[in-house]
Amino acid sequence: MEQVVTYADKAHFYNYDPSSYGWRIEPDLVPFVFKGVNFGSCARDVLPVFTALLTELEPHIPGGIAFGPHDDWAYSATDELPDGSPSFHHYGIAFDLNWRENPMGNYANNPYAGQRGAIPYEIAATLARKYGCEYGGTWSGGANRLGFKDYMHFECHLAPADARKVRVPTTKGLTMDKDVAAAFAAINKRLDSLPSSLWAQRFADPADPTGKRTYSAATYLVYGNLRAKQALAAAQDAGAAAKGIAVDAATVAADITTRVRADIGAFLTRLGGIK
Repeated sequence: MEQVVTYADKAHFYNYDPSSYGWRIEPDLVPFVFKGVNFGSCARDVLPVFTALLTELEPHIPGGIAFGPHDDWAYSATDELPDGSPSFHHYGIAFDLNWRENPMGNYANNPYAGQRGAIPYEIAATLARKYGCEYGGTWSGGANRLGFKDYMHFECHLAPADARKVRVPTTKGLTMDKDVAAAFAAINKRLDSLPSSLWAQRFADPADPTGKRTYSAATYLVYGNLRAKQALAAAQDAGAAAKGIAVDAATVAADITTRVRADIGAFLTRLGGIK
């Protein structure tokens, strides 16, 4: 099982003066391109942070990252906040993602949640914190200088020296055998070809005995995968705590794979019923 690395303990969360922890208004800029999507440029030292964050986040965004003009950007030489102070974009340590489906404003929730291009709130918040960043979708009231939510926005709260130490993950999600991975790939391909009406379709969570919790087609896969990871982690943690009695990782992994395969089968059946 891969080791979970977090950089949250080094972050200056809720400190909105990047100069106080080492960033400059005129940063050393480098091109910022992720999987062919051009974000313009960012501060050199923050590039590992953004690359690592997007590596884990992008697979969970329905339809991935938008390629259209002005959909995604990072550094801005003129970006200022309402009070006239420079934004994190001005320092080159913030980026905006899929702006059309992730608006900024007085929204209690993202009005496009579950649709193509919408950033999954809980996953984005968790991964942002893991890499020492704040996600604008979590903001509210006086928690930031804007006073409202910004669902497209991510900003780094690590000092430059700590940002340079961030390592891009080599694996993401549950390790799956080939047929499970192929099934996931087939689902993703099919999701891309289905009509937009699909994104309003809801599916019951099989792990919820009340039947009240539902997910959109895309988030169904995401949460199924997260449940499997949590079960694997819990089993291994229990083994480590059992006075040295180790868990057979191969047995646990096989059991998790079986459950994920069943989850995939149920999901494909539901997709087949959509007209």
